[in-house]
This record gives sequence, C-alpha cells and structure tokens, in this order.
Amino acid sequence: MTPRRLWRRASAIRNGRPVDARRRVARGARRIGFAYTAADGAESARRVEPYRQVLMRRRWYLLGWDLDRADWRTFRLDRVREPVPAGALFAPRPLPAETAYAYLRAEMTAPRHRVAVTVEAPADRVADRFKYDEQAVVEPLGEQRCRVVTRVDSFEWLVLVVGLLDVDFVVEEPRAFADRCRAMGGRLKRAGSGG
Repeated sequence: MTPRRLWRRASAIRNGRPVDARRRVARGARRIGFAYTAADGAESARRVEPYRQVLMRRRWYLLGWDLDRADWRTFRLDRVREPVPAGALFAPRPLPAETAYAYLRAEMTAPRHRVAVTVEAPADRVADRFKYDEQAVVEPLGEQRCRVVTRVDSFEWLVLVVGLLDVDFVVEEPRAFADRCRAMGGRLKRAGSGG
C-alpha cells in the first residue's frame, strides 16, 4: 500500500465517508495520527489503530485503539483534523463488544457521573426509593443512616429523589452535584418567600 492510497483513506475519515474496516484489514491496516478537539474544546494529538467508522445519531464516529492511552476510544469525525499515516501495519485487536455499533452505543448511554451521598434515614427506606435505579448501591451506616452510591447522566432526577426523602443528607461527591443541590435549594427558598 502506498502512502498516497493511505492518505486517501485518511482523508475519507476526515470527511466523514464510511470505510469498511474488514476490507482494510484484509489489505493490511495502518496506524493514523490526527489532531482532535474534545467536547470541552481541549486539543490533543492522537495516534490510533482505526477499527471501524460508525454512524450514530446522525454523526460519524471513528472507533479505534488509542496507542498513547492504551485503550479503545471513539472520536467524532467532525472534530478530527490533519489525518496522516502514523506507523506500520497492525493486526486488529479483539473488540470488547459484539460489534463496533454495540460498543459505541454502550459508551454513549453509560451513566457519566458517580454520585455518593450520606442520608440520615434507614437503608431499607432509602433502598425502596431507589428500587428502580439499577446503578444504586445502598450501604447501611447504622440504624438511621446510610450511604447511596449511584451513577447518573444528569443530576436533576437525583436531586428530586433524595430531596423527596424529606431527611437531611450530605453530598460526598461530586462537587457538581452539591452545587446543583445548592442551586435548587436557593430556588425553592426564593419560591417559598414569594420572590
């Protein structure tokens, strides 16, 4: 495979055109490098063994093995810049999922925030309130106190669930959840005072 043919494939990745990874691997897959802009605006240089491009939610993603982070990563193709050949041929690694689509879907739907709170209430009462949360673990800390550890995508639901227990609680982590509780408390206080 000549560098020119590899460059056309890298350009296809940058422009969001799908590439069949199985055909590429059969011919011999090559590592690529590119500049990447994360969702928070952080810039980084990446070296990746590309596995497959995946279309999800009307966006193209590149799934590949990140050589510097020694782990699977997904990259939005519209945030990839300056793709270049970056090394020799590689043998594809086994993907930790049935398909590239299944891997990306699991990654995109996994709860992002770990939350831990200490609640001044019996564990069985709190566990009943969290019975529909498959992520929640309720640990007794005595007869009238327990710790709840869970994972959530957003804090709003959790603020309501814990708040409706109508008991005191302390946020252990993360600070962002404590900030959200404070903001909600301020709004409720203002509403109760008529302004």
